[in-house]
Amino acid sequence: MSSYQVGQILYLIQSQSLAVVPVQVAEQITKNTLEGSETIYNVRLPKKDKLVSLKSFDGGVFEDLESVKVHLFSNAQKSILELIAQADKIAQKFFNKAATTPLETISLDAISSEDMVQVELDDGKVANFRMSPDITGGSK
Repeated sequence: MSSYQVGQILYLIQSQSLAVVPVQVAEQITKNTLEGSETIYNVRLPKKDKLVSLKSFDGGVFEDLESVKVHLFSNAQKSILELIAQADKIAQKFFNKAATTPLETISLDAISSEDMVQVELDDGKVANFRMSPDITGGSK
């Protein structure tokens, strides 16, 4: 587990909903036993007074929003490429279509700030992304 500072803001990506939740490290507890040392971090959620153990969180933990953006785009792009590859395999099998060359990844610069990207996730949920100028590096 990474090392965090009390007061540091972290960003959690929940596995089920893909929501990005900012939290603040409120406690750092180091437990020393015969088996070794363990550091536990308790975080404060927005609008909640109760502390939650970071260890109990099911999802990704990121130290900055740039890392969150890269992670989400990487996962979205992977899902898109898998959907396209799957559609190509089906077309080959049922319609005798020639195989398509694998697609290349797309740079964030190639996406307009007005574009809406829709991705179907592995669990069947559909995620909509509107590309803001902050994400694509453009200006409005």
